[in-house]
Amino acid sequence: FELEATPPVDGGDYNDPWVAFDTQIANDHGFTTRSGVLAGPDGKLYYMHANTAELVALEPDLPVRDEYFERWEQSSPNDQSTTDTDPDTPGKQPAHSGLAGAPGAEGVRDNQLADAARAAVKGGAKFVWAFGQCFGAGFFDELNALGGTQAMSSAAQHYQVSRYPEPPADGNGIDWIKAYLKALVAGGSVALPLADASARNDPWGPNPTPDPPRVNETGGSEQPVYHETIPAAGAIDLADGGDERFAVIWAGGALRQIDVEEVIDAVDRLIVGLGFARDRIFVFIDDGRISAEHPLSRLPARQIRKPNRIGLENLFTQLNAVRNRCKLPPLVLFLAVGHGFNTDPRCGGDRPRDGGGSYEPADGLDGDYGSGDDLSYGDIEPWCPREDSSNEPALPQGIRRW
Repeated sequence: FELEATPPVDGGDYNDPWVAFDTQIANDHGFTTRSGVLAGPDGKLYYMHANTAELVALEPDLPVRDEYFERWEQSSPNDQSTTDTDPDTPGKQPAHSGLAGAPGAEGVRDNQLADAARAAVKGGAKFVWAFGQCFGAGFFDELNALGGTQAMSSAAQHYQVSRYPEPPADGNGIDWIKAYLKALVAGGSVALPLADASARNDPWGPNPTPDPPRVNETGGSEQPVYHETIPAAGAIDLADGGDERFAVIWAGGALRQIDVEEVIDAVDRLIVGLGFARDRIFVFIDDGRISAEHPLSRLPARQIRKPNRIGLENLFTQLNAVRNRCKLPPLVLFLAVGHGFNTDPRCGGDRPRDGGGSYEPADGLDGDYGSGDDLSYGDIEPWCPREDSSNEPALPQGIRRW
């Protein structure tokens, strides 16, 4: 139909249409009412159907913004559970992606991570998962099976290695993780826009025009992937959640300095940009100890932990205890940097991200600041409302008791 301008005088000719628009609703619109388009209380625009006199909503056929991540789908080729090549288990068993652990220690497989998070997810905790290591999308099938409210993104498919950034002398200095962190405090702290920004500006991804532009990077070297268990998960805002927001950063071992720099950048952005409390950020790195002068020592020592399965299970148990005590499900960001592995022999086992030869091994990780092998972390003290506050007067909205 056509939105027609009001005629200048009764009986005069109509002015030329201002805009022609196909609603794709009815084929006999004829004309709109002289009163023009009506704005409804639901925010939609309506016109009066010429023949039925019913209000019909305009449905603009707006161009869809290109997505440069691939949406994960169960039982599709990007679902690792369809890959029956695990050499460690007889019969046809799916391959597993994993997070590389502490030096000389076993890492954490995707099914083990899902088992560790199960109680918290089932209890209502909201999770934003970001896997920057190799084979990251291989975690999606196990995490998706938990249900709940989860948004997950990865730098690469379950069968792909991910890439380090090329140094500024040879490239634009950005990789998927850096693109993710850059968006984290640029008004993009919501799960789906974060996934969009990291995929859009990943110079190793498929976007022909990342920001900043490529230098020597090869587009399409990795394919970012995104999934949300329910639509509401894509709207999780890491800037929300009050005090009960947690960040878990998994770095693993055998790190290069660029890995550690990305961990430091993540901690800085979470504290300064999003207001995360220091004692709500947990870093699983190397053997769980760093030097007292290391930039990560701004976190309490108990927050520096050894990257192994037992330590991770212990932390998720603590997070679930916070939920049980506060009756308020926490919001959790899980960010993986460093190295990944895949049990499919075609993937080569443990794999650091490609392109790391330009970076020196990490330093500053030799020291005694941190938890190390000690698993007696103590409970996380929740900041939920005090149990004896039921008879106290209500505070104005937006004000809380300390």
